[in-house]
Amino acid sequence: MLFDILDPRLYPLWKMGLFSQDADLWKILRKIGFEFKVMLSASLSNRPRDILGFAHNPYAVKKIADRYGFETIFVKSMYYEYKYHAIISRTSEAQKV
Repeated sequence: MLFDILDPRLYPLWKMGLFSQDADLWKILRKIGFEFKVMLSASLSNRPRDILGFAHNPYAVKKIADRYGFETIFVKSMYYEYKYHAIISRTSEAQKV
C-alpha cells in the first residue's frame, strides 16, 4: 500500500482554492497571483518551486504495476482532496502459480 500520494491533477486546483467552501473568483485570482509570486521568488533563489516533484499520476502508478504483473486499486484520501492511496497486490493469475 502507498498512502497519501500527491495527485498532480488535483493539487494545483486545491492550491488555487477551488475546493474551499467560500471560493469565489476574486479569492482564486488573488491566490493565483500570490502563488505565481512565490514560484518566481523560489526560482530566482534556486529553491524548489513547489512540492509537485513528489507527485505521481495514478495512471503512471498503474502502468508500472501492470508491467510487473500487479493489480492496482486507487482510493481517494479521506482527509486531503488532492491525495490518494494505491493498493497494489498480486494478480489472481500470479497467485495461482
